[in-house]
Amino acid sequence: MKKNLSFIAGHISILVFLLVQPCFSQDDKNDGVWPECPDLKQFFSDMSSQNKNWPDLYDYFKKYNKNHVGCDDGVYAEGYDDFVVHRLAKHWEQTGELIVLMKSDPQFGEFIIRHISPTADKDELHLLLSNARHSCPRGQDQFCSEAIARAEKSIKMIEEILHHNQGVQQDAAPQRR
Repeated sequence: MKKNLSFIAGHISILVFLLVQPCFSQDDKNDGVWPECPDLKQFFSDMSSQNKNWPDLYDYFKKYNKNHVGCDDGVYAEGYDDFVVHRLAKHWEQTGELIVLMKSDPQFGEFIIRHISPTADKDELHLLLSNARHSCPRGQDQFCSEAIARAEKSIKMIEEILHHNQGVQQDAAPQRR
């Protein structure tokens, strides 16, 4: 069920992006206001690559998001969500590298925390939560506390949505007499 919802949500996000993206093209009056966002295929290839790391994400952030929000919305935001949560869940040992980047650029730290969200995988959110609770790097209590709060809130939102959807399905099921 969760996989189907993720699959459908991903396709809806792509459809919305494809409908809205022409509004922000470089050819209209907004020239110079919205940065040109990365090619969608390339973006998702980059965000899903196991070879990408925190410095790679920081390069994307500096190029496309630091002073603009045009490339941190919709499907792009979901790609960042998946990358951030996956890295914090499965590659916690590299968090020190992330901390260095966040200290050098506080906006990047805000970006990281913002992308711990309910669009990410619920199992990976649980693993991130465990990592932050039990393996917080020395001196990084604030980061870990913020990551824990965002992960808990995201998990709660996912559970509320799943609970609501189960209720809707039960209401729609034919009644047997």
